[in-house]
Amino acid sequence: MMKTSAGTWRDLTEAVRQEATDRTWSREWADWRDAAGWPKEHGTFHALRHFFATTLITNHAEPQDVQRMLRHKTARITLET
Repeated sequence: MMKTSAGTWRDLTEAVRQEATDRTWSREWADWRDAAGWPKEHGTFHALRHFFATTLITNHAEPQDVQRMLRHKTARITLET
């Protein structure tokens, strides 16, 4: 369970009943970030995606696997951003 920025409680299953688009995840991430008290500066969902990809690559994940996880068109996009 988590408290949203609107002050209501809900669980993850309720949060993802709608289609999980990047916009949906960005909105949910902002609520989770705020509920955890994490700073908003550099705390966007997009920044989280970069952190996730960087962590995978630095731990020797295959670039093609990371590309698929991030839904990038090419591995080059994954490696250059």
